[in-house]
Amino acid sequence: MNKFINRLLAFLKKPNSRNREQESEWGAFFETIGAQDERLQLIKKIRIALHPDRFINDSEKALKAKELHSQLANLEYDVKGLRMLIETISREF
Repeated sequence: MNKFINRLLAFLKKPNSRNREQESEWGAFFETIGAQDERLQLIKKIRIALHPDRFINDSEKALKAKELHSQLANLEYDVKGLRMLIETISREF
């Protein structure tokens, strides 16, 4: 019985390339989820910054906000583009 347990433990301690592949796949999966969370936070931040109720008395800023909001649809899945859009908003407003 001890021989069996020792062999089993030795087998389990061996590096397995399949386990490494699975770990890397899971790592990529969680990175994707993290990027998605960041993307959703950026979109929320942009929508709050460009909300029409913020520019009731200033028609120029309202038009500019409308233009930038139209760019949001094109950049919805591009985190870098969303970051650049936030920089533009912070400079404009």
